[in-house]
Amino acid sequence: MESIACEKWTVSLLKQYLRDRAVPHSGYCKEKLVKLVKNSHENPSLVDQVEPTDGESVSESRRTITVNGDVVVFPDPHLLTGWDDNLTKIPSITSACCLIYLMNKKGWPAKRLENFENERGYQLCNDNHINTVQIKPHDGNMSYIRAKCIRQTAQKESPYCVWLLATNRGNIEASGCQCIGDDGSCKHVVALMYAVANFVHRNEVSLSIQRPTPTDLLCTWDKPHKSSEPLRIYHTDGRFVHST
Repeated sequence: MESIACEKWTVSLLKQYLRDRAVPHSGYCKEKLVKLVKNSHENPSLVDQVEPTDGESVSESRRTITVNGDVVVFPDPHLLTGWDDNLTKIPSITSACCLIYLMNKKGWPAKRLENFENERGYQLCNDNHINTVQIKPHDGNMSYIRAKCIRQTAQKESPYCVWLLATNRGNIEASGCQCIGDDGSCKHVVALMYAVANFVHRNEVSLSIQRPTPTDLLCTWDKPHKSSEPLRIYHTDGRFVHST
């Protein structure tokens, strides 16, 4: 495939090209945008490729956060052990928390935020691409959340590992994904954020209605995961039915 001559494109045109192809690009300089355009042109499935092994560790800058005035470097989530399936103490992330993070930390413009329900990440969430959600508390007030996200296209390939770092109150401080387009707000990260927000909302409503005793507080991921296996379709008496 011939290379695309985009060096003289405006930043606006570069971003539009990447946006039309759902390639994450927020916060990048023009030089980086040009590289992304060239890569996505030469490899249309760019976002659905896994980074090389030596790129899977999370950069220190992504994990450096100011907490109560102090600059703290948090551990690489890929190196942590002791993850818990019990989500009773999962950070109280809401849809508002997701929007605030995308606006303040990732530079999403107001128009994009207003139309967040049209984002591919939000659609992945609604299509149940998120599963195997676990948490790892850290230093009392912060927790990591990790999950697997089934790919949008190559669903039989290994799912991506996606993660968030949030305060117990639900403020998202950092995020990342295994995909090559990871900028902390790729569609897989967005899918996880909203999946967690929906989970928190469902279970807060459930707990307020059921008033559970302490022994009832085991809380695990309750959303059925997306299956990549095709359904069997049968034709019977003029009607189509599928097996489960």
